[in-house]
Formats: sequence, structure tokens, C-alpha cells
Amino acid sequence: MSRKQLYGKAYDLEGPDDARELYGAWAADYDVEMVEDHGYRAPEMLASLVDERIGDKTSWIVDVGCGTGLVGYHLGRRGFRHVDGVDLVQEMLDQAAAKDCYTRLVRGNLLERIPINENRYDVAVSAGTFTHRHVGPDGLDEVVRVVRPGGKALILCNGEAYAADGYEAKIEDLKRLGLVDVTESSDVGTILDNGIRGQLLVLDIHI
Repeated sequence: MSRKQLYGKAYDLEGPDDARELYGAWAADYDVEMVEDHGYRAPEMLASLVDERIGDKTSWIVDVGCGTGLVGYHLGRRGFRHVDGVDLVQEMLDQAAAKDCYTRLVRGNLLERIPINENRYDVAVSAGTFTHRHVGPDGLDEVVRVVRPGGKALILCNGEAYAADGYEAKIEDLKRLGLVDVTESSDVGTILDNGIRGQLLVLDIHI
């Protein structure tokens, strides 16, 4: 049986219900299609960046929008052992669980309150969630909420979405409220073979 080819539908979502339907159907084939067919490098790139900028392998990390667990897998290969994952879609979480690289997996919607306490983590990471027609910039509020003061968030955002979808304005709002400082915002090169680039945000969390 040929596997599903669903990447082309990923930027046509109209809300959480669309996301659940698409990613629920795609979960079993996602890794092969994205990594092998489309050269998706963001999860491995992000794990390498976390290793460079955090280093402390005892840090408690939450992988926001963990999907099938590609970021967690690459963090585990680098020696990080305390990684939890959050995603909207149960079928994606099931794939992540099979990789055996997460301490805990939680189903939640970043545009609502996810079932995680405030200040729970040292570090939040995310690759692939902050892109066109997915969560959008407002999902950063939950990222900030679950990281302790003095912690960090490393977000690998779709570069086109970062420029076009209001991320800079959202970050400025978070800075104005005293919630974050931006210690890095940089183009990290292509994250897909079709030329899509990534924008890395490193945020220091204050409250």
C-alpha cells in the first residue's frame, strides 16, 4: 500500500479540528514522508541547537507540538533524558510514545490552557508547530507559562511564517509585558528541501 502524501495539505488548516483530522490520518506516514521525501531537517537542527545553547543534560524540557517525536528522538541521542511532549493529536502522540524518548506525553491545545502547571520546565523547545495556518503566535503564551523564571525557550519557526504571520509583534508584546527577552533571532538555513528556511528564537523567560 502506498503511503499517504499529505504535506501539501498542511498549510490549508482552518483550526484545531482540521489539524486533528489531517495529522491523525498522517501520523503513521509522517516521519518517512517528511524526512525521507521532503528532507525535513528542523527536528535534528533544533536538537543540535539545544545541545549547543543549553548543554545541561539534566534539564527538564518540554517539546511543544512534539508530533511524532522527532525532536525528542534527536534530544535523546544527545543525552537529554528528561523530555516531555505536548501535542494536539493523539495519533501523533502514539507515534511519539513508540520512540520511547519521552518521560511523559500530554494531549493539549496551545490556544487553550494545556494540562501542565506553571513554571514546570527549565526549557521549552518546538520545531514545526509555529508555521503557516497552525497554532500561530498566540501559542507562545502557553510556552512562556510552563517555563520557570530564568528558563529558556528555543523555537524553530517557519521563516516565512515568522515574517508574515505576526511573530515579531507578538514577541514585542511579550517583551513589553516583561515576560521575555530575546537573546537570539537568527536564520538557520533551509529546514526543508523545497527551500523553506527556519527562524530560531531563543527567549529568556522572566515570569
